[in-house]
Amino acid sequence: MDNKKLLFVIEIKTLRTNKGKAIIKKAVIENFKQLRNVSILDKKTEVAGISTNFGVWIFTKYLKNEEMMGRPSFMATEQFEVMDSNKDDINMGELRRLVLCLQWLAIIEKYVDMSPDSISVD
Repeated sequence: MDNKKLLFVIEIKTLRTNKGKAIIKKAVIENFKQLRNVSILDKKTEVAGISTNFGVWIFTKYLKNEEMMGRPSFMATEQFEVMDSNKDDINMGELRRLVLCLQWLAIIEKYVDMSPDSISVD
């Protein structure tokens, strides 16, 4: 497997649940475990993920090198709350932000090597 390609692991939960937003927190924890396992199995130094119930989206990332240095190795973005699980109302502003993030990730994956060694700070 090509280590320069960023791999995404997606954890999807049902939108309509009595547990509400707690299910997303559980999904993120499960996603972190999956990211770490994929990193080990596929010999990747970084793996990205998405946890969602389609109403709420959270982007996650695991950095193996950070864990090896004893630093925090998991990252998560703030929630993109596109739709309230109790209503069918779509938050268009959050939806736009989500779509822009997904487009940005597609561009980054296609054109840029995001490995820590390839990024220079001037």
